[in-house]
Order: sequence, then C-alpha cells, then structure tokens
Amino acid sequence: MIMSPEVKLTLWRILDGFICIFILAPLVVFYWRGSFQLLDIFTYPSSLEISSWINIAIGVLGTVMVNLSQNVLHKTVDGIKSTALQIICKRFYTYIYGWIIVNHWRGIWRLWDAYTGTAFWSGVASMLIGCFLLIGMKSFRNVVAPPLVTVSDFDKNYFIIKTRFRTKAKKSWNYLADNLFSVAIPGSLVVSVWRGQWAVLDHFLAADSLTISCLISGGIGFGLTVILFFMQWPASWVSKAAERRKCNFLRLVFEDSFFYLACFAAVNIWRSIWGLCDIFILPEQPAWSNAICHLIGAFGTMILLHGNSVLVRDVQIDGELKDGRGLFFFSKSLTLFEERSGLFPSTVMSPTDMKDKLADANLSPVIIVVSSDKADSLDATSTPAQTEETQRILQHTL
Repeated sequence: MIMSPEVKLTLWRILDGFICIFILAPLVVFYWRGSFQLLDIFTYPSSLEISSWINIAIGVLGTVMVNLSQNVLHKTVDGIKSTALQIICKRFYTYIYGWIIVNHWRGIWRLWDAYTGTAFWSGVASMLIGCFLLIGMKSFRNVVAPPLVTVSDFDKNYFIIKTRFRTKAKKSWNYLADNLFSVAIPGSLVVSVWRGQWAVLDHFLAADSLTISCLISGGIGFGLTVILFFMQWPASWVSKAAERRKCNFLRLVFEDSFFYLACFAAVNIWRSIWGLCDIFILPEQPAWSNAICHLIGAFGTMILLHGNSVLVRDVQIDGELKDGRGLFFFSKSLTLFEERSGLFPSTVMSPTDMKDKLADANLSPVIIVVSSDKADSLDATSTPAQTEETQRILQHTL
C-alpha cells in the first residue's frame, strides 16, 4: 500500500512525539539527576549555603562567558573542514556547557532550600515569585522543558544563543548587560518555578511508598504530555484566532496557561524518573548511582543526535511567534533525521513549518504563495544564494 505524503507526515510526527516523550526525555532526566546530585556530593558538602553560592558563581559567570563567545565559536567550529573534528568539538562544547548550566540550576535551587527550607510554603513562594516575574517580563514560555521541547544537534546555529532583549554583539556593553540579565534573572526565575512545583508535588503526592508517589507523578506527567502533544493544533488555532481579533492580552494569557500545563507535565515526569532512579539505581552507593545516570544521559542523548536537549540556553519571549506558531512544541526527531538524510524526499511540509524553515535559513525577505499544486513567487530582493536555497526547500516541501 502506497502511503500518501500527508499521512506519512502525520505518522512521522506521532512517532516524533513518542521518541521525545518516552526515550529522549528519560535520558535528559538521567543526565540532570546524575549531574545535579554529583554536585550535591562534591561541591563543599559541609555547607549548603556556601556550596550553593559556588554553583551560582560557576553557572552565571560560565554561561555569560559562553554567550559572549558564541559568535567566535560559531565561525571557528563551523569553519572546520573535517566533519569528524567538528562533531567532536560540538560534543565537547555541549558536555562542558551542560555542567555549567547544571551548576546554575543547582545553585539557585539549593539556595532556596538553604534560606527558606523545603516545606510546602517555601515551594509555593518559589513558584509564585517565579511565575509572576516571568509573566511580567514576557518570558514565561521558558519554563517548558523536555519532553515537549527538544533540541537537535543538526541545528546550523549550534552555538547561537538568544538573549532576552536580542541585543547585537556590536553594542558591547549593552550586549554584556543583556547576557548577564538573561542568565541571572529569567534563567534563575525558571529554576524557582520548577523548584516550587516540585516541592508542592512532594507535599500533595506524599505517600507511604515513595515508589507509588513517583508512579502517580509519572502517570500524571506522561498522560498530560500526550494530551498536550495532540492539543498543539487546536491550541495554535485559538491563539491565531485571538491574534486576528487583536486580543493580544487574551492570547498571552491563553499561551502562558498552555505553557504552565506543559511545565506541570514536565515537572511530574522529571520527578517520577528522578525518584525511581534514587530508589532502584544503586541506592546504597549514591556517587556511582549518579555517575551512571550522568553518563547514560549524556552519551545517550548524543548518540540520538539530541545532546543539545540537556542544555537550557535561549530566552524565548512570550508572544514573539505569530500565527499560532508559539504553541507548537519543538519536539522533532525522525523528521529531522529524514530531512538530513534525504531518505524520504516525498515528505510534505506544512506551510507553517515551511515558513519557519525559510526563516531559520535566513532567507528573509521572501514572499511565498503556496497552493496544492504550485509555489511562487520569490521576492526580487532575494540574493541568488537565497533563491537557490528557497527553491531547494520548496522542492522538498512540495
């Protein structure tokens, strides 16, 4: 039986979701659980307060340095002619940067623990402060994490990191301030939201058996994630309808509510897998248990060409993506492999995906009119290289 391109694309997206939810996400949690708790063990364990500040210093300063060097890394590494050497450099970058980010998260998380304890109301305060400030800065969508957001190692802008105010590198002092702000404020507030939700779940899902508590959390998380995966399309339609009616405030409220549910689902999944690892993977030998998880997560995601999924990098802006595109979770695996391998040239891409692809390829300004049987036309201002790339994408699309 010959499968139509539309049916195949739908099945491919469902398989993408399955891989991201049930394979990639657990690997990412393995990585974070191992890395986070290794820092618990080895970072000045005699004082939670001091160790937290050490982690924050490493995380914030390290991330700012990585951000400031992104253009140099982009030009230098992408300019390496040897594909093997380029891959090694990128994986080394991901591994080191991953440790820096985990330092930041562990520092903020444990600092809350050190100064406010781990009780229910500490979690509520952490969550509410993080939520309200992120919403006020139009940065709430950054609370979404794997499995509903994954990042492929195919990204041509592997080293490029978006800051909150999108400052250009040429404006040196403004660029430095933007990078420092993006890491220290929105980045830290996301940690507060996650810590708060985790603490609240620990309170409400407390059970005689930690295993049962983790399984309940996993059922909630995986179940809600699957629902949200299929709700992307109707949610996008609602957002697009609100935008057309110029109800921008209601659109942001709706989108942020959707992101909150996505965050809630992710925290449940992470809490479940994390807790089950604590219970069943060498519980009497925490150092080895965490080292095993760290290595499985790090190398497992790299082998699946999604090592970047363990990183927390860009600062996304609420409402920045128009036409309902902001409510589509970037959780792709097979479609990215297919696109790179060229094994399935018959794939049909949706007009929305095509617009994203053209934008990512830096082909603006390009005007495209797409119908079921033809695509035209290219803007006269497109350069020859842009025109050639656009035609290649259109050929792949149609």
